[in-house]
Amino acid sequence: MLTGCVSCNDNVDYPAGSSDMLKTAKISMDTEFMTSFTTGIIDKGSNTELNSPVCRLEQYGSGTDAVLGTFNIYLTCCWSLADGLHSCTEGFISDPEGNILNIRCKDGEDGVVFTADFPLDQTYICSEFEFTGGTGKFEGASGMGVMKCDVKNATYFMVHHWEADLTLLVTEKFPG
Repeated sequence: MLTGCVSCNDNVDYPAGSSDMLKTAKISMDTEFMTSFTTGIIDKGSNTELNSPVCRLEQYGSGTDAVLGTFNIYLTCCWSLADGLHSCTEGFISDPEGNILNIRCKDGEDGVVFTADFPLDQTYICSEFEFTGGTGKFEGASGMGVMKCDVKNATYFMVHHWEADLTLLVTEKFPG
C-alpha cells in the first residue's frame, strides 16, 4: 500500500457500474544512496545509432527511502568512443515485492560529449530524469526529478542524491 502520500487528486477513470475510482497520488521524494559502477567495451547490439567501438557504464546499488522503502537500483548507458555521442541512461528501481519503477535519464541530451574515461573523468554529475511506468504498484507511474552524483573515482562508487515528484495511479474503494 502507498505510504508518504502528499496529495491525491485528479480522477483518472470511473468505469460504469464500478464502485472503485482510479486516482493519482503525487509523492515528493528526497533520497540518497550509493551505486558501484563498471565500464567496458561492448558489441553495438541494440545501440545501432552509435558508432563503434561502444562503451557501456553499468551501476548497481540499493537504498532506503521514506516513500519507496528498501530498494535496489540498476542504471546503464552507452556511448560511442569514436565520437563521444551518448544514448540515454535507462534503468529501474525494484522493491522487495518485485515491483519495478522504470527510469530514463536525460543526460547527454544537451550535447555533452562522453570520453573514454567517463565517468572517471568526472567528480560530479547532475542530470534530470523521468519515471516511465513500471509494474505492480508502479504501473502507470510518471514524474520528473533531478539526480546529483558525486563520483568516487578511486573506489568506483557514486553517491546519488535524488529529488523527484512521483505520480502513482491508485484505486480508491467505495463501500458498496
